[in-house]
Amino acid sequence: MFIKRVVGGLLALVVMMGLGGCDKRSLFQSIMNRERESAKLTVKMENLPYGKVVYLTNGPAAGSEPPIVMLHGFGGEKDNWNRFSKELTDEYRVIIPDLPGHGESVQDSGLNYGIDEQAKRLKQFLDALGVKKAHLVGNSMGGAIALRYAYLYPQSVASLGLFAAAGVEQTVADFHTAMKATGKNPLLEIQNAKDFEDVMSRYVFVDPPYIPGFIVDILVEEKLKRRALEKKMFVELMADMDQTSILSSINSPTLILWGSQDKILHVDNAELFRTKLAGSRKEIIDGVGHCPMIEKPEVAREAYRKFLQETAPQGKRAGI
Repeated sequence: MFIKRVVGGLLALVVMMGLGGCDKRSLFQSIMNRERESAKLTVKMENLPYGKVVYLTNGPAAGSEPPIVMLHGFGGEKDNWNRFSKELTDEYRVIIPDLPGHGESVQDSGLNYGIDEQAKRLKQFLDALGVKKAHLVGNSMGGAIALRYAYLYPQSVASLGLFAAAGVEQTVADFHTAMKATGKNPLLEIQNAKDFEDVMSRYVFVDPPYIPGFIVDILVEEKLKRRALEKKMFVELMADMDQTSILSSINSPTLILWGSQDKILHVDNAELFRTKLAGSRKEIIDGVGHCPMIEKPEVAREAYRKFLQETAPQGKRAGI
């Protein structure tokens, strides 16, 4: 989902700099730069036939191979993974793209943003970086893309991390019940800060992270600018969302991680994934909503690290 968490020392930065005489967007960018630096991530860009992809990484010689590639959800972006990435960047090479149509990457209304097309674009991106094999971690839409990627390119996947992944449905969650009742997607109906905060507290999080008001205002402004593209993307995603038919063909070691109180994709879906994916394991984090890597990044990170250590042996460290 679309959110950037502001905590700890970053709040101190806000207090020290203040808002008087300081452009809100510049302050916002300073905050995000601090978060990236704390996770040892830097911004890079790759130009591809379909457009540019902007991504975060700790560099090709930063850790062991294969790298971890993290994929955000619909309406999200690369910085959703900053806090989750901390410490992992000490051990692994990490690559976190803004998926096409999101963040700072290509925003082309002429592209198709279905799951299959996004998986193929991801392959082009990783090929351009020289990545032959990767651990894929995806949240929500990113999880569905990771699944399709594993189906299309099985030899290119070392493992899968499905964090409240889209793609199958065992039980309808509150979000989709509301969407069916009203015919509207709450994520696409946000007009102001109140709407944003209502969606975050009602559907996305159990304990919404604190976000200063000026950052909420910026996020809403960006959301409004992208509304037409997001509506198009959502239609194309939903038309290609069901991954049920391919699950039996996927044999990558898989961690299925879910929040017990997810109101966007019901926690029951985790068990359906577990029964359909050979070699998978399931973990549920209590008191968490749709984005465990944001709401409880330390808990999610340790569960994922343990999974990698036990089921997906590391390759040699880069540069050795």
